[in-house]
Amino acid sequence: MTMIEKVARAIRNTKLPENKFSFDDMSSTGKDMYLNFAKAAIEVMKEPTEGMIRHGTLVNNQLYGYYQDIINSALNGK
Repeated sequence: MTMIEKVARAIRNTKLPENKFSFDDMSSTGKDMYLNFAKAAIEVMKEPTEGMIRHGTLVNNQLYGYYQDIINSALNGK
């Protein structure tokens, strides 16, 4: 399962209790809607807050680049 799908399922589960019906039982239109919500949520995380940077561990001042690479990998379905 990709990170996009994990986030989509989490968003869906905040709206509908799991016992109503599963993500897998949703129409493709419904799934696509939640997958798009998930992509938007992950995309906005590309830009860390100053607090996130301040509390992160810098390795040769590369934290920001590594962080963006990780988010890009998630958005690319890895």
